[in-house]
Amino acid sequence: MEVGDAVIYPHHGAGKIIEQEKIDLDEKEAQEYFVIEMCLNQKTVKIPTTSLEEVGVRKLTPRADFYDKLEEAQEFIEENYDPEENEHPEKIHQQTLKSLLADVKTGDLESSIEGLKKLHTRFLDQNLNITEKRVYDTVSQFLMGELMCIEDCSRAEAEEKLNQYLPCSLEELS
Repeated sequence: MEVGDAVIYPHHGAGKIIEQEKIDLDEKEAQEYFVIEMCLNQKTVKIPTTSLEEVGVRKLTPRADFYDKLEEAQEFIEENYDPEENEHPEKIHQQTLKSLLADVKTGDLESSIEGLKKLHTRFLDQNLNITEKRVYDTVSQFLMGELMCIEDCSRAEAEEKLNQYLPCSLEELS
């Protein structure tokens, strides 16, 4: 990876490597760091260039693959909820939510898509509990951040693009 690359940084989301710098720490030999500006909140984080793989930093998902995953989520949501039958998605166990949140924070796209599939229909159908809402918000943020980098767009544009794949109301599923 190099300056200018967009990456996914676990626990932080999507960002762009904006510079590489040497930092002297405790009279030791200077170490090279990448400075990554995070897409969603414009904060910067630094990571040693030698630790990228160890920490789990990855390149962005290719654009076509990202949209394929969103389409899969959309199809799953549409196929697994029948508002005419008044089927309510089951509540998700707290331990499952905690595990899902931990997986999402690794920066893995599959985990984010899985969270979206599990929680979006519940979100449409009823009020999410606090833990479900936190996981849903985290999933949305990770997906929007990656989309912002893939499309080089604003947060509002990324949210609009993401919402194109998600029904906004139960009526849209009828």
